[in-house]
Amino acid sequence: ETRYANKKSGEFYRYNTSWKKSRPLALEDAQQARRAYLACVRYTDRQVGKVLDALEKEGLADNTIVVLWGDHGWFLGEANQWGKHTPLETALHSPLIIRAPGMKQGLKTNALTSTIDIYPTLIDLCEPTFTKTTYQLDGQSLLPVISGESETAKRYVVSTWNSATSYRTPNYRFIFKNNKSKQEDVELYAVQEENGAWINVADQNPDILKNWLPPIAEHGAWLKAGKPAQ
Repeated sequence: ETRYANKKSGEFYRYNTSWKKSRPLALEDAQQARRAYLACVRYTDRQVGKVLDALEKEGLADNTIVVLWGDHGWFLGEANQWGKHTPLETALHSPLIIRAPGMKQGLKTNALTSTIDIYPTLIDLCEPTFTKTTYQLDGQSLLPVISGESETAKRYVVSTWNSATSYRTPNYRFIFKNNKSKQEDVELYAVQEENGAWINVADQNPDILKNWLPPIAEHGAWLKAGKPAQ
């Protein structure tokens, strides 16, 4: 098995911090970094609560849609990485919470989605008089998922980072280097397995790659042609 090798965490080590910037971080420094991150999360959670309380107080909760999302997850020392600059699972698993009037509250889902799906979802929820866009939307409405009518939305979702394109399916993450198309440039991560999110198991699973490479290659051709994903 081979572990993901990009452990530079360049942005993280440029932060103005009080600890020594040894690589890897000393245990005490790593614990301090994690405490600071969790404190930030707690502070943000409280601000969300204030917004929801204000909507209730002003009588707007029953006709206001609230969407909370982030553009990245964050490594906190897993696989000796810090920050968000990788095409791996931890950095690409970001929060997305939608509270909409008339929808069941507290519903959780494992459905795959991307931030490009937020706009089509809001169109379906708000039902505005305008729906036309200059270009066809690549995103897909999540209304069937948040209404509880469906447990799935997409077969896979796509993201990019530098020369890598990453495809996430329910059980795997495929990473391809865009500058080549040879087998050795394909990485496979069994994200549901313990530590599977950062251990490349492509060599051990040729059958999985064989089944998924054709549809992913087809999608890549659409991207290069500048056309919407199918």
